[in-house]
Amino acid sequence: MIDTERAGVPTSAPPTSAPAARPVGKLSPASGAYVGTYSSTDGLSSDKTIEAYLQQREALAGRNFAIQNFMPGWTAPLDSSLVRWDIAHDIIPLISWNTAGVSDQSITDGSQDALIKTQADRIKALPTDVFIRFDWEMNGNWFGWDGTHNGGPGTGPAAYVAMWRHIHDVFTAEGATNVAWVWTPSSTSLPAANWNDVTQYYPGDAYVAWVGLDDYNYGGTLGHSAGWNDFASQLQPIYGYYAAKKPLMIGEMGSVNNLPGHDKGQWITQMAADVKAHYPDVQALVWFDVKYDADWRFDTSPSSLQAFKAWIADPYYNPSSQATGPGTG
Repeated sequence: MIDTERAGVPTSAPPTSAPAARPVGKLSPASGAYVGTYSSTDGLSSDKTIEAYLQQREALAGRNFAIQNFMPGWTAPLDSSLVRWDIAHDIIPLISWNTAGVSDQSITDGSQDALIKTQADRIKALPTDVFIRFDWEMNGNWFGWDGTHNGGPGTGPAAYVAMWRHIHDVFTAEGATNVAWVWTPSSTSLPAANWNDVTQYYPGDAYVAWVGLDDYNYGGTLGHSAGWNDFASQLQPIYGYYAAKKPLMIGEMGSVNNLPGHDKGQWITQMAADVKAHYPDVQALVWFDVKYDADWRFDTSPSSLQAFKAWIADPYYNPSSQATGPGTG
């Protein structure tokens, strides 16, 4: 997530045909949309305690989640025991992998190829497809891997695209084709300049399986001047650019708790209704279930928990099979 103003599918399930109106990517559901989470593991000292916590959150929500987001660093093994635990429990891993501390140029020139090949081999050895959400929110200025970072040589959109393509090509050459690559910009570009427009960072259709977006409602709190943010209004620009050709994933999402005249539960209810009624190409939503700069957890109030449970109880958000068709590879 960013500190700025902006925004269970069983692996053994038989594939079915996808609705013709929706783009199909690797891991697309045959209908509806997956719901997943990123749950904080701070203070949890072992895999067992993390796994127990994830199951506690599922029990509170009233169902299993289809996706679980993890955020390893550049050198951390991408096939961690927690990723393998996900797979064993029919949860699709969403591996949010970042290049913090490593320049785009050092990747593009091949200096990091040995590490990239090792990571590709780890992913290749997994028994199923996984999402890799790589260097997200690249059009901002708050992460060390941002395309705008420090403005020096080798940064910016062109460098970012070349870096992404190089990593993708190394994975392909290694035979690690069981990856659905998720490109996830921020809904707000900082700086707000033409050269930093989100579309400038798009690696190209051949290099992206899913287009993502991170969508937060700060509600004017924590120094953010914008007021209560409607989910759909932040989704519409990116949806208009890419929905016709790529499935969309909300890689991180959440709302602050109740403010005068507003309600987090109502925000969740309206979001779920809008996606179902108007945004069929949104095929996955991953809740940021963390107390961070704000308390984004889904149970911060009785109304938010009730709305969250009602949302994910809707069969539309609990698809039981994966799609097949052009673009699934």
